[in-house]
Amino acid sequence: MRTRALAALALIAACSSKKHHDESKPVQRDAAVVVVTVDWAACDAAIKQAASAPDYARIGTLIAGCQVCGDWKPLLEWNKPHEDGGPTRQAIQDRMQACDAFCDPSTKQRFLGTLDAARGSPSRAPWRLLGEGCRDKLSAVPDPRYMSAPYLALDRIGRKVSEHGGDSATALPAIELTLPAITFTSIGVQLPSPKAQALKTVPAIAITVLGDQLLVGKIPRAHLGKDGVTVDLGTPLYPGTVTATKDLGAAIAKVGDVSGGIALLAPTATLAQKLADVIAAAPADAQFALAVIAPDSPIGWAIPAALPITLTKSVGKGAPVVDADHSGSDAVAADGGVTVTVSDTTTNEQLADTLDALAGKHVTKAAIVRAPSGTKR
Repeated sequence: MRTRALAALALIAACSSKKHHDESKPVQRDAAVVVVTVDWAACDAAIKQAASAPDYARIGTLIAGCQVCGDWKPLLEWNKPHEDGGPTRQAIQDRMQACDAFCDPSTKQRFLGTLDAARGSPSRAPWRLLGEGCRDKLSAVPDPRYMSAPYLALDRIGRKVSEHGGDSATALPAIELTLPAITFTSIGVQLPSPKAQALKTVPAIAITVLGDQLLVGKIPRAHLGKDGVTVDLGTPLYPGTVTATKDLGAAIAKVGDVSGGIALLAPTATLAQKLADVIAAAPADAQFALAVIAPDSPIGWAIPAALPITLTKSVGKGAPVVDADHSGSDAVAADGGVTVTVSDTTTNEQLADTLDALAGKHVTKAAIVRAPSGTKR
């Protein structure tokens, strides 16, 4: 009896000590309990604004105005380490929980298990793993290339606005959105980002230059609705069909109507002469537009827009000639067209800066040609 009494006292003491120890720790709230009050008036206003906004500005407008899971900032800034001013891990987890983004315990574990290592790096591993695990529950179809914080926001906006009903639920699916130029491997084309005196909608047909490859396809578009995000990547899926320069004309004709022009997409470091060669190999009446990053694109995304200068083979004799390597000193005032020469070192970024400056001087048309061999720089 004495032994049992002593054991009981020891157990009570241990429990008391444990209770005292636990009370000294910060209370860990249940991440599953995240209450969100949606400002539906703001969301309705954002949907109306997006309907009339340029297509490259629509995604930013919707995300800013429709915070159906609460403030999107912790998710949009997920990649910034907390010590550099980014959100805490708990803030990210809370926002994911508010979005009901973890379709099962396994995907939650995979997302959170890779989160810390990915922050501050180019990796999007947590999001890709989430998309691979959840698929249509997060609109990660036909593949998870777009799975990211902005994409999760769009998916939840589509579903929750549809659930809420009203005029916005009817209006939202009709709004076409331009998506970033991202390949199946989740790598996006690093487009130039000039000052952008003005922009226009990027044409539907696209020629993308990736290394030594030319690919012909369509700019990815999307619509939002009751099933989240419905993506149109074209046929074949963006970036399209690998095409030899000599076959560009036939490849373009197969993709669709080019009356709205053809978008030229290339990473910033791509040599501009490759773009000049594309224009030279295209049909004589082909009109191109250079794709750049739209301002106010969501963090981590590069929504393509186009500089408002039509690019062609020729603008006729007597047109001013501008050297893209010295766009600052060669800026001209011309209400018509100019010829822009590109050397064997001119990059796409330099070409974009030149065209941007010319757009500010009301130039509407430009021929992009290789600089004569032997030209001194």
